[in-house]
Amino acid sequence: MKRFLTLIVSAMAAGLLLAQSVQAAPGFDGLAYKHATDHGYYISVQGSETLGQKNWGAGLALHFMNGSIALENALGQKIRDVVGNQFTTQVFGAFGVTDWLNLGVLVDFVPYQEFSHALTGIADNGARMGDIRVEAKFRILDVQQYPVGLAFVPYVTIPTGKENRFAGHGSFTGGGEIVVESKRFQNRFSVSANVGGHLRENVILNQGTRVGHALTYGVGANYAFNKFVEAIAEIKGATRFADLFGSNYRPLVGRGGVRIFPHQNLAITAGAGAGIIKSVSAPDLEGFVNIAYTPAYKHYSPPPPPPIPTCKDADKDGVCDLEDRCPAEAGPTANCGCPEKPMMEVDADAKQIRNQKIHFEFNKSMIRPNSYGILDTIAKTIEIRPDITHVRVVGHTDSIGSDNYNQRLSEKRSKAVYDYLVNKGVPTGRMAQFGKGETEPIDTNDTDEGRAKNRRVQFDIDILPSSGAACKTK
Repeated sequence: MKRFLTLIVSAMAAGLLLAQSVQAAPGFDGLAYKHATDHGYYISVQGSETLGQKNWGAGLALHFMNGSIALENALGQKIRDVVGNQFTTQVFGAFGVTDWLNLGVLVDFVPYQEFSHALTGIADNGARMGDIRVEAKFRILDVQQYPVGLAFVPYVTIPTGKENRFAGHGSFTGGGEIVVESKRFQNRFSVSANVGGHLRENVILNQGTRVGHALTYGVGANYAFNKFVEAIAEIKGATRFADLFGSNYRPLVGRGGVRIFPHQNLAITAGAGAGIIKSVSAPDLEGFVNIAYTPAYKHYSPPPPPPIPTCKDADKDGVCDLEDRCPAEAGPTANCGCPEKPMMEVDADAKQIRNQKIHFEFNKSMIRPNSYGILDTIAKTIEIRPDITHVRVVGHTDSIGSDNYNQRLSEKRSKAVYDYLVNKGVPTGRMAQFGKGETEPIDTNDTDEGRAKNRRVQFDIDILPSSGAACKTK
């Protein structure tokens, strides 16, 4: 591996030396659009992440631009386009040698170029081969582990294009860029900044426009609407090292696009751009479409939900102590953390608590002890059912005796049950008590069996339309 890396660095260093050895050239590569070979979150701006060992990606880009190279007079006024309409095809790809190193290649081909010679004006339209760019990406800081990602991208270009048609440099060139990238904010938005240099031959164009060793820079942003659609915007620029702020070679291009994923591993990006600062190699207008196979692409996924807050649960039954009716005894959630005991049936349709018969002393309102358990269960049912908002304890009698007597007896018996439930913890605000005497029989008063059914205490309820959980769990 060390020998392999040494070979890469040596080849790139040789390219840089070759770039500096030639003093002048008749043209240069005017194809400013160069797609990132590993197809990260941006278009031509580099991201800091690598593909990972043995992962790879590849793609095809179709690009159109107009008016990238023009002939100007001494006043800087445009006379005519040297390069007019131009269509470019780029094949690019990258391979992850290690988790922290990519190797990439980009091949330019110009299927059609409108070219007019600067001096003679003679047209020479046709197809051209462009230069081949070979690059490496060294990840220095992993953005997944650090506040920002950091990478270095050195590259060389191989002179396979025609420099006198502005489709190539005519010699080996080289350079490199430092990449600083933010984390993905909420897993959907990130920004990357590139700054570096390109070492190449000096070229004199127009009235003193010089193209040579240049400072290069760019900023890109990516926003994922969802895992299928992303928006991308970026600017790319350059200026001569020899005259950073006074040079008339200061192209700055802005472009934006939309990326869609018809398949998890397939990305299609389309967009347009234009020269922000009009200079050599900054087009009047550009448009592009590219398609790429991207198995290592990190798609948008919703951030994980916030952790569920924990609560104190002394009896370890899954019900928070603040909501646990029996915090010292384990019990099921459905019973609010209390040990399960028989509960009375709640008939939401009839709006009643179905209960067994409550027995009283003969002709009295004293509750017999054998009914205490029934009333305890009714009290617990009311306590753990917050959907029961109000209970009416209603006493009834048979028809034996006078109406007044039976009315008073029913009132006393309902009051006795009401008091018992209050003593068991049922809030008075949730209950009321009434006596209805013999006015509402549920069976005949002509038989002993019928009269026994009519002597009863009934629990009528107000209940919410849908019952909710009685308590909160962890």
